[in-house]
Amino acid sequence: MRQNKKYLSLVILVVFLSFISIGFASAEDVTGCMNITSSGVYTLINDVSSQSTCFFINSSDVILDCNGNIINYSSSEEGYGIYIENANNVTIKNCYINLSGNFNYSHGIYLKNIQNSTIRNNTIYTSKEDLGSTAYSNDYGIYFYGVINVSVINNTIITKGYYGRGIQCYKTSTLNYTNIINNTFNTSGSYSSGIYWDNDGGLASPGIYNNNIQNNNFFLSGNSVWGIYIFKYPYNNLVQGNTFELTGDNIDGGIKIWQEGNNNSIINNFLNLSEDGVILLGEYMDNIKIVNNSVFIYKSRSDYAIYVRSTTNSLIANNTIWSNLGWSDYYGLYLSTSSTNNNITGNNIYYEDEAVYLDSTSGSNMIYNNLFNGSVYFGDANTLNTTLHTGTNIVGGPYIGGNYWGMPDGTGFSDTCDDEDNNGICDTNYTITSTNIDYLPLSLPDYVPPNTITISPSNNTRTNNPIITFSCNISDDKAIGSLALHIFNSSGDEIYQNTTNLSGVLNSSSWSYTFSYDDNFVWYCSGKDAAGNENTSSNYTLLVDFNSPSLSIISPESGSFFEDSSLDILFLVYI
Repeated sequence: MRQNKKYLSLVILVVFLSFISIGFASAEDVTGCMNITSSGVYTLINDVSSQSTCFFINSSDVILDCNGNIINYSSSEEGYGIYIENANNVTIKNCYINLSGNFNYSHGIYLKNIQNSTIRNNTIYTSKEDLGSTAYSNDYGIYFYGVINVSVINNTIITKGYYGRGIQCYKTSTLNYTNIINNTFNTSGSYSSGIYWDNDGGLASPGIYNNNIQNNNFFLSGNSVWGIYIFKYPYNNLVQGNTFELTGDNIDGGIKIWQEGNNNSIINNFLNLSEDGVILLGEYMDNIKIVNNSVFIYKSRSDYAIYVRSTTNSLIANNTIWSNLGWSDYYGLYLSTSSTNNNITGNNIYYEDEAVYLDSTSGSNMIYNNLFNGSVYFGDANTLNTTLHTGTNIVGGPYIGGNYWGMPDGTGFSDTCDDEDNNGICDTNYTITSTNIDYLPLSLPDYVPPNTITISPSNNTRTNNPIITFSCNISDDKAIGSLALHIFNSSGDEIYQNTTNLSGVLNSSSWSYTFSYDDNFVWYCSGKDAAGNENTSSNYTLLVDFNSPSLSIISPESGSFFEDSSLDILFLVYI
């Protein structure tokens, strides 16, 4: 029996080792640049240098682990740090890849016709000076051409120069199922980008689809730069949780997904930009999502914060857009060229010029529960409110209906509208045009409690009168609701409570109460405004004493005779 177990263990070990050998045939320490033509694990044990391309990989099932060492490439001519072609299941990790010469089109890693591979934990440095011309340009951190299911994770990519880009793809036959996650892109120079995927002239099918760009940091500066640029036939792509810091002159924008694609999503991104904080989606695209993004523009001009063109059946929701620059003809949210049947809700847009602009061809959009703090323009007919229903609205009110129409100087319709019943809905409609009417415009909710003051009797009053009249005042900046009297005995029991409904902004009430026993009582008034905010007055005390004091003489005793001219009498008083 034991021999059988040993035999079984040996078989399992042989099978396991055979399985390993199928994936990776060898393990090799690497001391110089080389061509890798067979599967295996290759570990770089020192820094290496090359006049052009350092590593050529054209075999599947390869791991190249640089172990933190440096690959210096293209010191004398155009080339690549690592060139991978016609391979599957390749991993590049822990490398520092440095462009050491001044040559165009010399990329850190070039992937051509690659599937199921990973680029992880590398630093790629292709930084060259931007000399104001095309010199030292078009050097990309990573270049894609025909990739499927490639993951780029936890890398730092630094580029500088004309058209310097973190990850570039141009006229690709395939760019599908890539995962670009937790990377840092630091690019500078004119026309540079963090991620630039241009399929113009490429195939409509399959196009650029099912790619995830998540949780990356983009630091970009220069003229006409883009954070993420995806052009032509994008489908089912997700851009989520990324941070963008863009500075420079004439910045093109943060994110652009453009032309003839569907089901793309831009979610939970943060854009902090000195100029154009643009999120561009559109041109013959359907079913897109722009949700939970924050765009802050703090310097110079910005044509648009979010621009959507020729887009239908899409969701623009819960975004925050802020700019206080006050330039003319610049827009927080801009829909153009037959952008119809879109749902625009939950957005907070503070834009000193045009908060929202829909051109004359963009109608039939559902627009509700947004805060627009700036002027607005609607060129075609849209729906500006939903059916009134309970729920916390965009400004904290108790009902969801239309939109809040504000202005930075506080003169917007919702800023100044009447709301007599304090339900958070203006008492009148807001008519922008005859075909754009908000029938349930929002007003600011009332969070300020009323001022409640005790009037009489005064504090620490003593009385033997059982019938006492109490009075209090109440005032509110919007509308009074009610005023109530509360009386407590010395044991802390509430012996009386009476509420009077009131109206207006200043009012008072009085109550008469008959006490049946003497005690040291505490009383105050509580006031509510029409919105339900409550406030109480100060506590006052009232001593009620119905009993006369009793008096008895202790000395001298009754019938006593004295000859002195003075007499001391001792009284005992019971209260």
